[in-house]
Parts: sequence; structure tokens; C-alpha cells
Amino acid sequence: MDKVKAKDLDPNTPVKLEHFAEQGREDGVRGFPPSGAEKPTGCETNIIADKKAEYIHQAGLILDEVDKIRNATEAAKDQIKALDISALKKNLERTTYIPAATIEDMKRAASAFFKATENYRLFRERLDIRREPKYSKNKEKAIKIDLLWMGIVEATAGGFFLASSVVGGWPEAMVQSLFITGFNVIGGLWAGDKYAKIPMKDKKTRIGLKTLFGTISLVFNTFMGLYREATISGNDSGFMAILGNFSSLSMESVLLILTGVIFSCIAFRNGKNYDDPIPDYKKMHLAMLEAQSKWEAMVDSVTTNLGKIITNAIEEFNILQSNIASSSSTYKSDTAKGERLFKDLKNLGEQTNDQTDNNKREYRENNLIGRNRNDPAPAYFEDYPPTITDIPSIPDWLEKETVEATKLQMETVIEDLKNSKPEFIEFVQELNERRGEEYRNQFSKIEEEASYVK
Repeated sequence: MDKVKAKDLDPNTPVKLEHFAEQGREDGVRGFPPSGAEKPTGCETNIIADKKAEYIHQAGLILDEVDKIRNATEAAKDQIKALDISALKKNLERTTYIPAATIEDMKRAASAFFKATENYRLFRERLDIRREPKYSKNKEKAIKIDLLWMGIVEATAGGFFLASSVVGGWPEAMVQSLFITGFNVIGGLWAGDKYAKIPMKDKKTRIGLKTLFGTISLVFNTFMGLYREATISGNDSGFMAILGNFSSLSMESVLLILTGVIFSCIAFRNGKNYDDPIPDYKKMHLAMLEAQSKWEAMVDSVTTNLGKIITNAIEEFNILQSNIASSSSTYKSDTAKGERLFKDLKNLGEQTNDQTDNNKREYRENNLIGRNRNDPAPAYFEDYPPTITDIPSIPDWLEKETVEATKLQMETVIEDLKNSKPEFIEFVQELNERRGEEYRNQFSKIEEEASYVK
């Protein structure tokens, strides 16, 4: 029979009849079917249609399940067919080559590195520099650290010296001390940074800036010491009055002046050391280090990628081995289930035939009981041909020979995988060593070509 699914059933199929004996007697009393009828009609037709519809419905459900099983078994078989160890090896060989685009990128990175190195060497040679550059690797961080520690130390010391001279005591003294500290530390760092940028050959400008800053720092801090003294003595009515306290400076005022000058000098020194005293020396050195970092990062990336491919290859082989075993197990269980379903389908067809025949027999026997002797039953009542339901035959893919052959093929593949695993691992390890050597040679070649850059 054509495969019929439950969803294809006509909802108008005749309803199931349950009282065949009663119906048979009622039909017999009224002389139905007539004596001259040549084939079953009425209730008998409904009996056949009812059982057929019931069978089609149940068979459709079974065949739906068989369809699902077939899809699963075909997928398992496809996976076995697609397995090719030699193809795995070839793919691994192909994926472990360095892509041409990557090699070009590496050539550019190596060229940039060697060019920056050569520029750095020529710069040192031209200026006859025999020492390594001295500078802060992270200028912004160094500035923040200097501002923090010098600000805390000088502000605290200044606040201590000023506390006895202000009306507001310690809080007001700290405000004044922060003002002094800000001038000394920020001014010193700024001046030192500007000083470092002046060319070494411009000695006059360098000496001039250093002298100017030293003078400003000394004058400013001395004035703040005199102002403290004037505040204590009350002689702070004017600029000249404040300067008049010079001869009566107390120890605290002198220490306030010294603290300010010392910290401004420290700030100046640190500020000029953020960059190397030789202009552009830091810039040339950083350019070389950055180019070197990019080149080394590319080398490391390519080498690391090879390691990942090799590791993944072994892991993927293990996963493949597990998947094949799982597919084999799935195939065995699914085909066994498919065989059971077709047995159920055959039994259902035979049961449908038997039930249909029994229902027809029951109907006819009771029809004869109800009939008038002068109104005989149709001649076909004496004939009881068996009902034949078209039962689908088991498909080729579930035939015993096919299933057994596929099982054997799967077991053979599983055994082959098990036996080939050591050889595959050896191949992967050998490939890793071979590619590693090729990579190193490629890197050396790139470096050699880049070293010719002038």
C-alpha cells in the first residue's frame, strides 16, 4: 500500500460501528440487503471502511516513527562513509602552513623592526652616545606618583611649620601649605620637563632656565618664610614690612624655606628625568622597542596557533572516535526498533483482517436470524472470502542482510580507528616538529631579508 500518514486521513471516514449483531437482525427483518444483491452494501461496507480507516490511522503513526528512524540511521551511515583518515591528515597538513597574507604581514613587521633598530644605532653613533637611554617607561604614572608623595610630604611638613602662625590653626595652615606645595612641586616638574627638551648644545638656554627656576623658587619660598614670621610678630602691614622680618627669622620659618626649596629642586630633577636628557633619544628607543614588540608578537602568535592546531587535531580525533561509536550504537538500537515497528504493523494488519471478518460474519449470522423465510439472503452471504489489507513490506534499509552488513562495516571502522590512533598521534607529533622547524627557518629568512634595509 502507499504510505499513509495520520495527518492524511479524511475526517469524514464512517464512524466505528459497535453493535453488529443488533444491526444485522434489524436489517434482516426489513429484508436488507435484498436477495438479489451481488456484493456487500450498507452496514458491511461500513464495517470494511471503518476497519480500514482505523488501520490507516494506526499504520500512519507507525510509519511516521519509521521515517524518523530512517533519517537517524541514514545520518549514522553517512558519517561512516564520510570518514577518511587520509583526508584528515591532508587537511591538517594544509592548515598548518603559514598563510601567504600572514607572511607578508610578518615581512612588513620585521622590516619595520630592523629599520627602527638601524635608525636607533645611527642616532647613537652620530651623537657618540655610549649609554642606554634613561627615562620613565610610563611618564603619566610617574608624574602622578611624584605629585602624590611629594605633595603629601611637603604639605604635611609645611602645615606643621605654619600651624603656630595662623589664627585658624592646623586646618588653615594646611590650606596655605598646599598652596606652597602646589607651586613648588607642579612648578618644579613643569620646569624640569621643559629643561629636558632643550638641546644639549644649547647650553645658554639650559643654564638660563635652571637659574631662573632656582631664583624663583628661592624668592618665593623665602617670601613665604618671611610672611610666616610677619604673621607671628604682627608686622605684616605691607610688602616692605614683611621683608623687614628677615633678620628675625625663627627656626620654623627657616625650615619652611628650606623645605620648599628642597622639594622644588627634587621636582625639577624628577621632571627632567621623565625623558632622557638627549632630545629624541627616548623617542628613537621607544620606536625600536615598539617595532620589536610587534615583530615578536607576530612570531609568538603564529607559533601559538600551530600548537593549538596540533592540540585540537588530537582532541578532534578523540571526538570523532566517540561520535562514530555513538553512531554505531544509535544505528543498532534504531534498526532494532524499526524491525519491531514493522512487526507491529504486520500484526496490526492481520488483526484488522481477523476483526473485519469476524464483524462481517456476526452481522450476516444475525441478519439471517431476523429474515423472513420467504425472503432469503443474497447468495454472497454463503461466501466468506478473507479480508485482505495491504500491509507494507519491510524496506530494503531494514532488511536483515543490509542491517547486518552495515553493522559489520561500522564495527570495522571503529576497530580501524582504534588501531590507527597511535599512528595518527605519531603523524601529528612529527608534523608539529616538522612545521616548527619550517617556521623557524621562515622567521630567520624574513629577518635576514629585513636586515638588508638601510
